[in-house]
Amino acid sequence: MEAFSRASYALILMDCRMPVMDGFAATRAIRRLEASRGRRTPIIATTASALPGEREKCLRAGMDDYLSKPIRMDDLYRVLSRWLPAPDFLPEEKEKTPFQPEKTAVEFPGLTAVKADRLKEFLNTIDGDVHFLFNLIEVFMRDMPARLASLREALQQGDTGTVCRQAHGMKSSASILGAAFFAGLCRELEMLAAAGTAGGAEKLFEQIEAEYKRVAEDFQSILELADIKS
Repeated sequence: MEAFSRASYALILMDCRMPVMDGFAATRAIRRLEASRGRRTPIIATTASALPGEREKCLRAGMDDYLSKPIRMDDLYRVLSRWLPAPDFLPEEKEKTPFQPEKTAVEFPGLTAVKADRLKEFLNTIDGDVHFLFNLIEVFMRDMPARLASLREALQQGDTGTVCRQAHGMKSSASILGAAFFAGLCRELEMLAAAGTAGGAEKLFEQIEAEYKRVAEDFQSILELADIKS
């Protein structure tokens, strides 16, 4: 909001699940400010939430379009093309050409809980920057034990709001890094908490903890590969 009050932007990618002021409140505040400016900035929701009605909630808040995480480059291309038409956004000859990432030569052998093809796809979106990928994996493994502890405490206290937020963040990070089954379990817990019910939550948390051990083993093998390559 501070940045928007000082400058004009061609388009805003709005994260919906931000602390202090979430994307819905920020969008409503921007629309109120725009009423005095006489112009409308396209606002695109970006969210990992799979809750029913999430897209409609974004549109009601004043957003113009919706991207679900993990964001794929061809989806981003289509949305930007829709709201920032050529030639201002892209050269004329690329206007109808979908984004085609280069294939990376990096291999991730022996993974069981992490999908290697998803890691390769993510690498393509970051121009094959394997060091950035390794850094993300290190951050994921460093932060996840504290997230799991916070989630366990919230479940014991019946704090469904914290459960929902923690599960949402864990799901998003895991999905980006290819831990699909782990992300799916977190999504189930998020939806349970969003519905205000604790039924089955403890058993689901046990599954999440067990699956994280498998994910961590895969990520550790990838980091060992990184040491070899360095």
